[in-house]
Parts: sequence; structure tokens; C-alpha cells
Amino acid sequence: MVSILETSQDAAGGIPFGRRCDRDECQRQFTAARLELGSFVVAVWELYGPLAAADAANYWIEILQATDLPVVSHSRDWRGVTIQAASRLTRGQQQ
Repeated sequence: MVSILETSQDAAGGIPFGRRCDRDECQRQFTAARLELGSFVVAVWELYGPLAAADAANYWIEILQATDLPVVSHSRDWRGVTIQAASRLTRGQQQ
């Protein structure tokens, strides 16, 4: 297996790189993150419309970037990121 080291951000999801990880595991994790984010945004879009969906996506990415998750972790808590983003979205809509 090949190890990679990236220093930029993933263009599709704004997911920060910067630590060494196995290419296959990184791809699995990024795919899982994109699926979780995509599902969250689609659900928000269907329930609350495009503006709320854009806010939801931004909140999700901000929370992910603020979370100190090791890149080589085999069990990421993507759902936890979604729950935090949903909570933040709810607080924003109440104001």
C-alpha cells in the first residue's frame, strides 16, 4: 500500500489534509465524509430549501475543520459532525 502526504485541502469538501495516511484508507474516509455531508445537505434542502442547505454545508465543513480527528483513524465520527451541524443550523433558524 502506498502512503501519501498532502498539504492542501480537498477541493470537493474542504477536508484538511496534512498527516500521512494510507491511500486506500484515505479514499474510504473521504468517500464516507462526502456521503455523510451529501446526505445531510440533501435532507436539509428537501425540508428547508436551498439557503438552509448552503448554511448546513458550511456548518458541517466548519465543524469538521475545527475537529481534531487523526487522518489515520479507522473509525471517524462523521455522524457526530452532522449532529453538531444540525444543532447549529437549528439554533441559527431560531434567531
